[in-house]
Amino acid sequence: MLLVQCGKRAEPLIAEAIARREHLPMALLIAGDIGASALEPELRRFTADPDPEVARAAHDALRTLAAQGGR
Repeated sequence: MLLVQCGKRAEPLIAEAIARREHLPMALLIAGDIGASALEPELRRFTADPDPEVARAAHDALRTLAAQGGR
């Protein structure tokens, strides 16, 4: 919740967590919630992840970004 409240300032932390695959489903969802459009290519890559939970989180994050309309 605190990361989401920090918004774009949390983007580097989320990007690092995604790169390390740490708490990946949660990190992907937070990327969408904070409007991290710079991470969209990473989110797209994870939609094909063999872990269904990761793939679902990536799809959900992309839907959130799209709903925000480039906030």
